[in-house]
Amino acid sequence: MSESSKRTAISGVKWTVIQQIASQAISLGLVILLGKILSPKDYGLLGMVYFIFTISNVLLDSGFSSSLIRNPSATSKHFSVVFNYNLIMGIALYMVVFLIAPAVANFFSQPILKNIVRIYGLTILVGAFSTTQQAYLSKTLQFKSLAICTLVSSLLGATVGVVAALCQLHVWSLVLTTLVTGGVNMVMLWSYSSWFPRFFLFDSIIFKLHFKFGYKLTITNLIDGVSRSFVNIVLGRLFTPTIVGYYSRSESLKNIIVNVIGNTISKVSIPVLSSEQDSLQFSVKYKILIDTIMYITFPIFIFVAAYAREIILLIFTDEWLSMVFYLQALALAGAFYPVTSANFNSLIIKGRSDLVLKANSINKLLLLTLIGLSVIYKSITLLLICLMVFAIAEYIISAIFAAKFTNYPFLRQGKQIIKVLLPILFIPLIRFTVTQITDMTVLILGISSIVFMLIMMVYIYLCDRKLLNFIKSILH
Repeated sequence: MSESSKRTAISGVKWTVIQQIASQAISLGLVILLGKILSPKDYGLLGMVYFIFTISNVLLDSGFSSSLIRNPSATSKHFSVVFNYNLIMGIALYMVVFLIAPAVANFFSQPILKNIVRIYGLTILVGAFSTTQQAYLSKTLQFKSLAICTLVSSLLGATVGVVAALCQLHVWSLVLTTLVTGGVNMVMLWSYSSWFPRFFLFDSIIFKLHFKFGYKLTITNLIDGVSRSFVNIVLGRLFTPTIVGYYSRSESLKNIIVNVIGNTISKVSIPVLSSEQDSLQFSVKYKILIDTIMYITFPIFIFVAAYAREIILLIFTDEWLSMVFYLQALALAGAFYPVTSANFNSLIIKGRSDLVLKANSINKLLLLTLIGLSVIYKSITLLLICLMVFAIAEYIISAIFAAKFTNYPFLRQGKQIIKVLLPILFIPLIRFTVTQITDMTVLILGISSIVFMLIMMVYIYLCDRKLLNFIKSILH
């Protein structure tokens, strides 16, 4: 790796890690504070309508951001064409969301959802002004600016949310948190970016260029968004807002970890590796990337599953203890997601969004089948088990499709997973020993995490020193 590439990678990793850890720390702090004030029902109400905005965000971007970032010939004109598309799409999507709000409220038999959908829908317009600027900063590797924008907006949004919750605004405190965070982030992205769009500019050739790449990602993400959102629709239709709240909070806690790991890897690896997509070292570097992710994600998520009860007691109140199995199931499923995402990123970097679409079509057909099974039996337990099964199947499919380009097939990845899981067998012993010493939740979590972390560090040093040496060689 050249010195310039090393400096870019190191700087990108540093600021992206700072951004992800700090922003997710703010998110966790917000979860803890609001968890003490709000009820599961408050979270459940918002969770019922997340699917609308998941789909809207996919259509808003349409895969154009990824196309701009990976395309070495993308100019200011390209960004302007994409920006104007995002703006028109954002306005159209908000109009649709505004009109369907009453129908959504009737479907879930929750009248308050009408106003929630219409107010929360303003985030679509905010996203229309933010997406291209964010892509530009990523394209030009301005990770420090992105980190500052994210952290300041997250902190201000969290502050407004907590104040609103203390003022007993209930579910509206969650809505305000998202609106303020997105609004502040939008303003800061424009202030840090040196690029300014040319309004009303359209070029059919440029549009077709990015559409050709982006539409496959759009269909992929749309299938993914619809299928995953179907879980919330099923929960909201068959069960109470409280159960939806348990699920959405467990999902949020899982995503805090996923975002720190997955987003950090994606934001740094895609722009940097895109410039080396034809290099003979691509497969070697990607194997190291996958192995590193495994050593981070599997221990963390399995630890969360093992100590789910203590984590819930620490973050929330006794009212949330029914959420234990939800968190355990989603944590075990979440262990596979960053590795799956990295496998699909290899296809995106190689320009094979068609294979990403094909793989995700298979994945989501499986997911919908599993969800349908749980609907037949109207069992939340069965649904959570199905989500765990799906996470494993999705990972296997991603590894099979990526093998041709990464030279790291599923069987070799599977052997690495087994290798990573060996020290995790110490968790039951650690838990038993620590609980014999103290019954204080904070101490149980604190002592257990320190001991487990030390065991993992020693294990990696003794059994996978090549991985450490390779990472060290890159950073020096």
